[in-house]
Amino acid sequence: MRATWIAMIVIAAAGCSVDRGARECAGYGDCAAGEECYRGFCVEGGGIDAGVDAEVDSGPPVTCEETEVLCNTGRDGVCEQGVELACSDGTRPCESLTVQSNESCNGDDDDCNGVVDNGFPLDTEENCGMCGASCADGFDCCPARGGAPGERVCVNLTGGNDEYCGGCNMRCRIEIGERCCPGIGCINVLDSPSNCGACGRVCAAGTTCCDGECVIEDTDPEHCGGCGNECEIGQQCCRGQCDDPESARCGSCTEDCSLTGRSCCSGSCVDTQTDRNACGACGNVCGEGELCCGGDCVPDDAEASCGACGVVCGENQLCCGNRCVDENTANCGTCGTTCEPGESCCGVDGCANLANDPTNCGDCGVVCDVTTPACSNGHCCPAGRTWCDGECVNTQTDGGNCGRCGRTCLLGCTNGRCNLL
Repeated sequence: MRATWIAMIVIAAAGCSVDRGARECAGYGDCAAGEECYRGFCVEGGGIDAGVDAEVDSGPPVTCEETEVLCNTGRDGVCEQGVELACSDGTRPCESLTVQSNESCNGDDDDCNGVVDNGFPLDTEENCGMCGASCADGFDCCPARGGAPGERVCVNLTGGNDEYCGGCNMRCRIEIGERCCPGIGCINVLDSPSNCGACGRVCAAGTTCCDGECVIEDTDPEHCGGCGNECEIGQQCCRGQCDDPESARCGSCTEDCSLTGRSCCSGSCVDTQTDRNACGACGNVCGEGELCCGGDCVPDDAEASCGACGVVCGENQLCCGNRCVDENTANCGTCGTTCEPGESCCGVDGCANLANDPTNCGDCGVVCDVTTPACSNGHCCPAGRTWCDGECVNTQTDGGNCGRCGRTCLLGCTNGRCNLL
């Protein structure tokens, strides 16, 4: 155990009195710059004290030895834990192990005032709900729907989020067919001719949007003459009416369909290149989720037919829900792949945390080399090092960044913890 000489004013044994106006202290961290904590009061270090009336003794100075006894300083936050000092004048002051500092948004009470992260709003994209919980690009910080008071989450307000459609308090009624269409708002896609079944899916001329499908009411047996008017088993929809397939209505057309390049199917002239109920030939019906393109039934989310025949999504876009959407944190790499708060979308690499991903360090595609293989706070560092305030440090031994950036220890740092001795 080593002895530590503490610069203090020595109070004479005779004629000593305490000025009760002096500030009381439990450790040196309680006093202002240039002052020392002596016998429970702040005094000027090494000189005449403004708070304690005393005469300078010519005797030996007071010495203190560090003990192995942990103590509670009576202060809050990081200043609470301390170590006892055994002093030659019989006192055993409790000295804080961690130096008080300006408050940071890190989950600790750095300024020791009893309030964690005070002064930092927790409703921003940088600190959503808690310090350090940053929202990914394109996300906003909103109150958690159905969560506890004050609870907040990162949501994408522009990516077609039905729960948060364009605003934190806008929810689409999906139970009645509403979906969130970017730039528009909540739309009922069951009957919207401009957003039929999905946002941006426009029904062609001569078709009607019924239950989210663009149909031809003259020939569609489920919507014959009107949405929801379904023909009975064995009947066909001929010119907008349900009838027997052998009837005159169903057996012939009222015009020469060949003059317009169409075919006569179920009593109506149809284009077998695009008609889902006569795709390529009369009676060839495309399945659910398929389009008739060039006489072939194809998926309505195919690369060359996103929501409609011939619609090809652009670069950095995906076909999701029968519409082209930007590849971002709401649809990263594949439709519906949503990045977690704090992550960014790096294209084919998927979601990545640019703060600690060595293959996407600080930005997508930035790979840390063999000399600095670790990614710390968006910077490449040697293995075992952490990026703190402009440099890579060892938080296991750095007294100014002990265990985490900015945590300062009085007695040094070992294994990421402030030394007791």
